Amino acid sequence: YLTEKPRKGLGLWMGDCSEGKVPARFQFPEGERGPIKLAEDPKLCLDDTGAGRLQLWSCDADTNNLEFTLHSEPSGWIGMPHWDLPDKGDAENMDASDLKAVT
Repeated sequence: YLTEKPRKGLGLWMGDCSEGKVPARFQFPEGERGPIKLAEDPKLCLDDTGAGRLQLWSCDADTNNLEFTLHSEPSGWIGMPHWDLPDKGDAENMDASDLKAVT
C-alpha cells in the first residue's frame, strides 16, 4: 500500500489488507518481463532499489531496476505475486533455478 500520494521515490509498504489500508494496484507487463506500472499513475513504475526495498520511479528512467521477470505458479497452485527480493538468507528455501539470483 502507499502511505501518501504517489510520487517518484515513494517507498511501498506491504501489510495485511484487513488493517483498513487501500492496496496499491499495478499493471503487469504483457509478456514475462518488463516494468510493473502503478495503475493510478502509469508513468510511475516499481523500482528495485537493490537494498531489499521497492519504490516508485519514473517509468522512462534509463535503468534495469524497472525490469521484472514474472514466473507463473506451478500447476495446481493458487498464488499471489510476491516481491521478496532474494538475498543469501533465502538460498536455503529456493529451488536450484533461483540460486543465481543470490550469488
